[in-house]
Order: sequence, then C-alpha cells, then structure tokens
Amino acid sequence: MPRLAFFVAKRQRALVELAHWFYGAGGGGAFAMLPDSVRRRNVWAGIGYGLFTTLVFELGIVPILGLDKFKKIRPIEQLMFTADHLLYGLILAEGEKRALPEKRGRWLR
Repeated sequence: MPRLAFFVAKRQRALVELAHWFYGAGGGGAFAMLPDSVRRRNVWAGIGYGLFTTLVFELGIVPILGLDKFKKIRPIEQLMFTADHLLYGLILAEGEKRALPEKRGRWLR
C-alpha cells in the first residue's frame, strides 16, 4: 500500500478535481431524473438544486470525509463557491431547455 499512498499524495490535486467533476456529473444526472414538472417549471428549480448540492456537500460530505478540519477558507471564498453552484444549477435548468429539439429547430429557421 505505500505505493498507492505515494501515488495519491503526488496526484491529490488532480484526484480532487476529478472527484468534483464526477460529483457534478452525478448531480446533473440526478437533476435529469427529477420529474418534468419540477425541472421545467422555471429557472428557480435549477438554482434551488445548485444550492441543494452545496448544502449536501457542506453538511454531508465534508464531515464524513473529515475535510472540515483542513478547510479554512475565507467567507468571500465560500460565497464564490456557493455562487458557482448556483450557476451550475442555472445551467442545468436552462441548458436542458435550450437543448430540446423543438427549441433548437425554432432558432435555426
């Protein structure tokens, strides 16, 4: 196991980034599985979902992984992380509307 520990230690930043991408992709997949009435109602569903993912991470994953002991970020950084996740939710909600064939066809005419 020392080799595995060395591998992880040398590539920790990349592994954290990959984990974040997989978390985001999983969250996007979970959003896509919500009922249409929730997803397509309005943009607030996406923004609320972005806030929900932030809360799940901060209140669930951080304590489970013990990251709260190492996490010393300034309030402005926390605000920016939250804004980033709100944008993520907005993109999930609006991106689906823009990608639907009936919407695309109307813009191409």
